[in-house]
Amino acid sequence: MAAPAVEGVAVTAMRAVLHRVRQAAERSGRRADDVRVVAVSKTKPVSLIVQVYDAGHRCFGENYVQEIIEKAPQLPEDIQWHFIGHLQSNKVKSLLTAVPNLAMVEGVDNEKVANNLDRVVSNIGRQPLKILVQVNTSGEESKSGVNPSECLDLVKHVKLGCPHLEFSGLMTIGMLDYTSTPENFNTLLNCRSEVCKALGIAEAQCELSMGMSGDFEKAENVLRNKVDVDFFSFEEFRFYVYTPPCKVFLLPDNKIKINGKNKCKCSATDHSQSQQRPRKKTKQQPDGGTDPVGFLSKHGITNKVFAQFLRERYKALKDLKDEVLSRHINLQDLASGFEILGMHRNVQHRVDYMEWAPGARYCSLVGDFNGWSPTENSAREGHLGHDDYGYWFVILEDKLREGEEPDEVYFQQYNYVDDHDKGDEVTVEEVFKKANDEYWEPGEDRFINNRYELVSKLYEQIFGPNGPQTEEEMEELADPETRYKAWKEQHKDDPPSNLTPCDVIIDDREDHGEFEVVTDPEWAEKFRNKKPPIAYWLETRKGRKAWLKKYIPGIPHGSKYRVYFNTPMGPLERVPAWATYVIPAEILPQYAEADGNQAYAVHWEPPPESAYKWKHKHPRKPKSLRIYECHVGISGQEPRVATFNEFTENVLPHVKEAGYNVIQLIGILEHKDYFTVGYRVTNFFAASSRYGTPDDFKRLVDEAHGHGLLVFLDIVHSYAAADEMVGLSYFDGSNDCYFHSGKRGNHKFWGTRMFKYGDHDVLHFLLSNLNWWMVEYQIDGFNFHSLSSMMYTHNGFAAFTGDVEEYCNQYVDKDALLYLILANDILHVLHPNIVTIAEDVTLYPGLIEPTSQGGLGFDYFVNLSAPEMWLSYLENVPDHDWSMSKIVSTLTGNRHSANKMLLYAENHSQSISGGRSLAEILIGSAKTEETLLRGCSLHKVHLIIL
Repeated sequence: MAAPAVEGVAVTAMRAVLHRVRQAAERSGRRADDVRVVAVSKTKPVSLIVQVYDAGHRCFGENYVQEIIEKAPQLPEDIQWHFIGHLQSNKVKSLLTAVPNLAMVEGVDNEKVANNLDRVVSNIGRQPLKILVQVNTSGEESKSGVNPSECLDLVKHVKLGCPHLEFSGLMTIGMLDYTSTPENFNTLLNCRSEVCKALGIAEAQCELSMGMSGDFEKAENVLRNKVDVDFFSFEEFRFYVYTPPCKVFLLPDNKIKINGKNKCKCSATDHSQSQQRPRKKTKQQPDGGTDPVGFLSKHGITNKVFAQFLRERYKALKDLKDEVLSRHINLQDLASGFEILGMHRNVQHRVDYMEWAPGARYCSLVGDFNGWSPTENSAREGHLGHDDYGYWFVILEDKLREGEEPDEVYFQQYNYVDDHDKGDEVTVEEVFKKANDEYWEPGEDRFINNRYELVSKLYEQIFGPNGPQTEEEMEELADPETRYKAWKEQHKDDPPSNLTPCDVIIDDREDHGEFEVVTDPEWAEKFRNKKPPIAYWLETRKGRKAWLKKYIPGIPHGSKYRVYFNTPMGPLERVPAWATYVIPAEILPQYAEADGNQAYAVHWEPPPESAYKWKHKHPRKPKSLRIYECHVGISGQEPRVATFNEFTENVLPHVKEAGYNVIQLIGILEHKDYFTVGYRVTNFFAASSRYGTPDDFKRLVDEAHGHGLLVFLDIVHSYAAADEMVGLSYFDGSNDCYFHSGKRGNHKFWGTRMFKYGDHDVLHFLLSNLNWWMVEYQIDGFNFHSLSSMMYTHNGFAAFTGDVEEYCNQYVDKDALLYLILANDILHVLHPNIVTIAEDVTLYPGLIEPTSQGGLGFDYFVNLSAPEMWLSYLENVPDHDWSMSKIVSTLTGNRHSANKMLLYAENHSQSISGGRSLAEILIGSAKTEETLLRGCSLHKVHLIIL
């Protein structure tokens, strides 16, 4: 009869804890049923868990992998398991495969564990796994957890580099006696604030796990003084109850699903103790964070074909992310190609150039700096010059001035911004001596000074003083475990040495072949804190004056250049795809002409005193956008192309005074033909040189921010110019480098090229282009132009009947949709305040829905029907025949997305397509005072409505 008495204590303890929880919740002004309880069954038998299960609980936690692996198969599958504490990376696979109903891992404290979890989740094909990042708020060496200063970096890695993990919040474990101080709680609160601010996450969506049995009331008090009551229902308290039967955790979100029905639990007393656990196998419920068809019910879409299309698209997205992460560290790296591609000055007195041209056989740079020679500055042969993916690497060494001696060390660095640096005051020998004296502690440099001592000692220990000299003389060796145990027994009485104090723990419980290397905690912490001697290396870096005195830049600022390829089509010269300043052939008469009067790139590397320096911060994102759409070139009053500086001086004050809070610039990306208004882009990383220099455009953006105006860019990634000399078409001599080959690679009506969105390197180019404008020019958002051209193989030129299946048939480009989802996901993580706008005449379902719910992730969409309706009415329909119902339905749009809809009074397409402005229609042809007054009145009414 002893067992039932003990088991009864478990339920009693749970109820006592829940009573305290309800009291804490009442003090905090929230409902007790807003939380759920997780019973931690560490070291407790399955029979005890069954009793708590029968009392109504479904959430249980474990601290040891082996225990949860043994217990989970013996218990019902509707249990939601939580693994709590430090998880070894070599135990990840066995945990996830043995416990398919694992709901959360609490305690991810390094990137290695996160990467392993992400990889295994992907391999076994389960829903994304929720995780909490563990923070060491007490500073104890014995505690796992990331340092608070490194918390944001780890969370960013999980968000960007681990697509199969769902970041749910932060956790911490209290002091050694399981009590904590307000400082511990405040530290975790500060970490949450930093993470949420940097990543644009609402604090209500970032859970906190902190507080034990003796101090969770303290945590509740700290939170009550720190956050709103509205946020409080999402917080998590964890505490231990030191009664023999079990330990209990308190977690947020009381709602779980059992046999397809929602069950809400705030205490065990709310459920009958006679409730029996289901014996039938229950279906694993999908993760609540990601639902590939989540937005369909919101919009009342019940089409099964479209729902299946969304599910397949979600699977394709996961596969695409896996492919991306096989070549990039994380998704941020995928969108940061501009950091290495194109022209970049290296700290070691040279300029590095990298270009993607998989169809080329030879690559070099030609320009006025080398007499346009195709052989002087070329990529080296083999993998030092190009890789298997088609990336070419060219080095432009700075030229040593006459009478100057080469640098003493090959890795000599220079600071190109400051006139002087530390290396100007000391010699290399002095720095090396200082490093040897200060960096190494006594005995640490022993094996560096005597490189073969350690090898010879190990050899002697294994084989003896007269061991074999050749492989043939070697005898068969025992297995490593046997040799280790024998060595340990032999040297158990040895005096202490300066070798690493390590030991090996071998798992003898089962034959898993697993072992763990443990070290002295004090030595391990000392080793982790030992940083590489980079600081001494940086002390050798010299300033700009020393560099200019010794070297002539290999490619000076303002130099003209192109990239030269040898291809199956013959030799080709192209303007580099990643060039940041380009002079098109159309405006060459304004400049000194280059060889052959072709377009060329300009190396833009102004001296520090001339480079533009930012003055203003980004304005806050307004709740209501009032957008002024503008084109720099036609913004002047004279019959010529206006400049960035003229726009800054004359137009920005007018826009601000008129009450707008956003300017949307069209035609900024470099383009060859001015008559296209900038929509046939040739150079995606270059601001158009027709209007000025890159620094002139930076000044325009900076001054707009000074006026409180956000700056949006009309970005054209739906197609590109078909020009071969200055654009991307046939860039490396092949037809399918950046674009599809054949008919699909050409727009049916506009004569432009269509991107190959399914190609990894094309994604790399386009995503990096978006990030480039955000980083380099401080842009605040993008209007994605003409999405229908890219989302459909018919380029949007088809009759739409309204059937949902038209959005998922054979004419839909799934690769283009995946690109848009990736673009929105990455941009909103890297730049939380960004605004992305979709311009799609077909109004694709889910444009502005979150990507986690099956949408494309845009913030707003443009209602292009409104300006078309006004033009049609004004030009073709008498005033008395206007349909008010049509006007209302067109202006209000879908009731589910009215607050995310942008209405333009007029649209730039009117002028591009040869149409007239509303003022021209209403007032321009007025011949009498009556018609003039009518035109003015209707124009005012139109503006007031919008």
